[in-house]
Amino acid sequence: MAEQVVIGELLAKIEADISGLRTEFDKVVNTLSSGSKKMEESVGGVGVALGSLVGRFARFAVIEEVLRRSVGAFMESEVAAVRLDSTLKSMGRNAAVLGPMLKELATSGQRKSIFSDEEIIHGQEILATYGTISDRMLPQLSDSLLNLAAKTGSVQLAARMLGQAAEGNTARFARLGITVSEAASASGDFNRILAEIKPQIEGMSAALGETTQGRFIQFKNAAGDLMEVLGALIAVPLTPVMQGLTAVFSGFFDAVIDKGAPAIVVLK
Repeated sequence: MAEQVVIGELLAKIEADISGLRTEFDKVVNTLSSGSKKMEESVGGVGVALGSLVGRFARFAVIEEVLRRSVGAFMESEVAAVRLDSTLKSMGRNAAVLGPMLKELATSGQRKSIFSDEEIIHGQEILATYGTISDRMLPQLSDSLLNLAAKTGSVQLAARMLGQAAEGNTARFARLGITVSEAASASGDFNRILAEIKPQIEGMSAALGETTQGRFIQFKNAAGDLMEVLGALIAVPLTPVMQGLTAVFSGFFDAVIDKGAPAIVVLK
């Protein structure tokens, strides 16, 4: 019910602005066609009418942009979650338990870092492809992933480096000034390797998040989450409608291809 109210209000606002656009356009036309007034009054009237018309267009454009971005943000978030679940399942992991846990960690990680939850989820997805990282350890790598990402500037790169470290390959870390002993690398023990890496990157993500740039990025990410909620309120109720239209269009296309002529689709 709440979703219907929100959508109804948005559609009513759009309809009102469209109606307003027509009204203001008529005012411009009427003012331009009026020859009984003085030139000064006519010019002034055109200016007022045009100003109002431009204002209407601007408001309508803002609403359209909000709707477009909100639905896009929701779809991006939805795709990231589906891809993570799919990867967890393909790797034989417990997706039912790990999926919600990792997504929650991504949400909390976004609030204290400079990375969006979609970026973090993508990093988690990469980590999940390394079989040497256990289901138990995967959630425990959350802080290390963000701290290393703060060092590299990329969650995806950080995830690949941690995944390679889990396989005993630590060559990339030296290029960032992060040292791992030969003994630890040779051991192939990821816990031992991680124990040497963590103190050298500890707190980097939080430190970046507390900078002025970090605060602005966190604000942008929080606004993006709000857009995702709005997008869900709009997109989810409209999905059955789009599915129905897709079936109609597909049926029409198939009929045209089969018969080689225009077809009429009868809705039952």
